[in-house]
Amino acid sequence: LKQFNIFQKCKSSVKMKLEKQNLDFFINYIKKYPDILSEIFEILESYDLTKLNNFFDQLDLYYPYKKTPLHKNYLTHKDEILKILMSTTIFFPEITLDPNQEILDKNYIKNTFNNTAPDYDAIMNKFWPGRRQDKIDYLNIKEGEKILEFGIGTGMNFEYYPDNCEIYGIDFAPNMVKYAQKKIDKLNKKNITIQVMDGSNMSFNSNSFDKINCDQAICDVSNPIDVLKEFNRVCKNNGEIFFFEPLKSKNKKVAILQYIFFPIGRVLGHVWITEFPIKKIPYNSFIDLISLLEYVPFKLIECQTFDPFEIVHLIKCNNK
Repeated sequence: LKQFNIFQKCKSSVKMKLEKQNLDFFINYIKKYPDILSEIFEILESYDLTKLNNFFDQLDLYYPYKKTPLHKNYLTHKDEILKILMSTTIFFPEITLDPNQEILDKNYIKNTFNNTAPDYDAIMNKFWPGRRQDKIDYLNIKEGEKILEFGIGTGMNFEYYPDNCEIYGIDFAPNMVKYAQKKIDKLNKKNITIQVMDGSNMSFNSNSFDKINCDQAICDVSNPIDVLKEFNRVCKNNGEIFFFEPLKSKNKKVAILQYIFFPIGRVLGHVWITEFPIKKIPYNSFIDLISLLEYVPFKLIECQTFDPFEIVHLIKCNNK
């Protein structure tokens, strides 16, 4: 049998085919040999391009996968992972963008983050410490400006905001807001007001905010387009919207692994990270925010990535 992989020859180059037919073939292979997920987890956790390229160079979907699984979280949570993988209702996002597709279950997200609230700071500080001051500095907040932070969580950014502006924070999970209010009280931050609110249906007046800060939050909503439309409405004309998010990579090989991981991540969260607790921070591993921006009148000003796999993005837009 001719070796099957998800590449196509194109003149003298090799290009990845991110197409449903090929991905379905790969998914069926993974269902038959699920231990390959251990290696995929190791690659995602390593951010090692050499490992990534070697994996796809050696991948042959016509031969059994025989490597011994070693990834700790895969071995620990294998039963949960296989339950999702083998489910008859397993869900993958559309390859071609569908702006109306509900990506994550809204009630599951709300309930999970409510339950995670007491442990949220400890998880974030262990796995994603630092750089909060840098992110707030990047907003370049001017005196008197009104800032909306979407998806405040437990308010881990609050201590870094200047006092000469007005901060409004919202989150879908009431327990997150409760813990965030404790931070406000402890910090004695008089310029921060927070409330429980659905980002897809905000109660703010139109043209209310000079800037919007979306920090690791758009990847946790059921329909990102609805939230982006609300950003457009509540942000002032020529206001600025900032995103700091894990998004679909423009590296096609990474994007394939993100797609494969999607149904697992939307339930178990960042299980590919060793010792990361499951069912604490579910997320959309395949969100293509750059393409979604076409559905709202934002002007893309800047887009940076911060890791070899080009997953973590800092995006700045102007509102029109």
